Amino acid sequence: IIELPSHPFFVGVQFHPEFKSRPGKPSAVFL
Repeated sequence: IIELPSHPFFVGVQFHPEFKSRPGKPSAVFL
């Protein structure tokens, strides 16, 4: 869960994108 002070809501995911991310092709969650 990521708290952004400028946004009225939290951003969260139920999966682990770090396991499928690669240095040249990061998951969309990290962009």
